[in-house]
Amino acid sequence: MFIAGLFTNIRFDYHLVIYYFFTISLYIFWPYRQGIRFIFPILPIYVYFIIKGLEWSISYFKEVAYIRTIHAFKYLFFIFIIVSFIILSLILAKNNLINNRVIEGPFDSTSMGMFNFVSNHTDQDSVVVFFKPRVMRMLTNRNAIMINKCEDLHKGDYLVYYKKTYNQVFLASDTINCNKFINSLTLIYDNENFRVYKIIRKNNSGERLQCNPK
Repeated sequence: MFIAGLFTNIRFDYHLVIYYFFTISLYIFWPYRQGIRFIFPILPIYVYFIIKGLEWSISYFKEVAYIRTIHAFKYLFFIFIIVSFIILSLILAKNNLINNRVIEGPFDSTSMGMFNFVSNHTDQDSVVVFFKPRVMRMLTNRNAIMINKCEDLHKGDYLVYYKKTYNQVFLASDTINCNKFINSLTLIYDNENFRVYKIIRKNNSGERLQCNPK
């Protein structure tokens, strides 16, 4: 239905088609993955062309039997979408109740403990390596970066490691060998979900340099 709606309305909705395919092309060549959030800007266009495809199908088939069938299919499609949303919401609500309504995020107890430690025990001008640098900047007022290579550890002063994610390369010895960089770190904070390391740098002579946190 999407393809049918696309080709039958391309003359009238060419601006939507151009935007849609340029956005898809950007996603294909974009070097990073951001999850479902990238789909949101084009999802309304996708649904729009599906509806246009359904309208074209109804007008194309003139026989009454076919029209009734397509009408039924159209209604069943939207009923299926609504029922799917309801089922998904119930599953999420059930999981939330099972976990005593504890929702992981930047404001849970372990996260706030880590952010408070970074705020109170690191230098104001220090750079923190974290897989969500914007959140780190917002909640600690510290400059933060995300790295994709262990060799870039020297760009930061501290490393915050999230134990529950596999989206960061550091210590992921099964994908990238980072073992040789472990000696460049000193553990200064540890809780259920996070570890905070002080990154030890070296001077030109190879001597280890360490700036102790406050």
